[in-house]
Amino acid sequence: MIFKYKTLSRNPTIFRAVTGLKPGEFDEYVEPLVIKVAAEERKRLERDDRCRAVGGGRSHELDWREQFLLTLVWLRLYPTYEVLGYFFGVSDTSAHRIVQRCLPWLAALGRTQIQRSQAHAGRKRGYSLEAIFDQVPGLAVIVDTFEQAIERPSTPQAADQYYSGKKKSHTLKSQITVDAYTGEVLDVAESQSGRNQDKGIFNRSGTPDRLPPDTAFMGDLGYPGLAKELPLAAIPRKKPRQKPRPEEDIRFNTLFARLRIVVEHTIAMLRRFQALTMRDRHHRRYHTQRVVAVSGLVNFRKRCRFVF
Repeated sequence: MIFKYKTLSRNPTIFRAVTGLKPGEFDEYVEPLVIKVAAEERKRLERDDRCRAVGGGRSHELDWREQFLLTLVWLRLYPTYEVLGYFFGVSDTSAHRIVQRCLPWLAALGRTQIQRSQAHAGRKRGYSLEAIFDQVPGLAVIVDTFEQAIERPSTPQAADQYYSGKKKSHTLKSQITVDAYTGEVLDVAESQSGRNQDKGIFNRSGTPDRLPPDTAFMGDLGYPGLAKELPLAAIPRKKPRQKPRPEEDIRFNTLFARLRIVVEHTIAMLRRFQALTMRDRHHRRYHTQRVVAVSGLVNFRKRCRFVF
């Protein structure tokens, strides 16, 4: 076994490189989940219709902490299951089962982290949006998407549905909504095919319904008409046709870009996890769970290191 918690935790630099968390952050993030999962497993084993005593049958090759460590390494490095199994001293099929077992738990924890960020964001102030909105709202968010290449679908019809003209390849699109002040992810929409436009994904996502009614939205030029459809929303101003761009628009777009850069920084943090960057090898299965799990990790890291 090359990767083991006891060994990796002795080298914080390597631990952070393969998981995205420091050893202390990993303990704080995963230990409550390990206790919860172990209790759920115990409850399942102690069911009334069980014929064999608890403890009978095969046991997991790795304990729960090692299983979550394996899943985090998979999200961070995205190795094949053969390589992942070799790292942890298990077979490729065992590595596959562990990821399938632990990823939903990490996604559920990611949802909890996102909801915690939403609750905290509603109480924050400190935005500099007076030049964009008539009044500073209780919450300002920035919405954007990023794409991940996928393997070409086998049928021409499916291939056309996932072809992204912007990336010139077959992709999945993920939309995130982040706090304009801290960059924490406040909402993750279901992953959709790369053929969909950003505005169409936003319209179908139901994101405004999951955020407070006085939320102000900021988008890029991929969200035309956003300012007309929502009471508090703004996008950059386009250059008039066959006319020079007004100086007022230049100043507006400059300020807008400075505020909107927060979402690009958050996307960069998400895409450091190779499970959201490398070509998807899992035929688009549980892609949204991956995005939610990584978003929870990013929010946790931001709260550990951001001073309010």
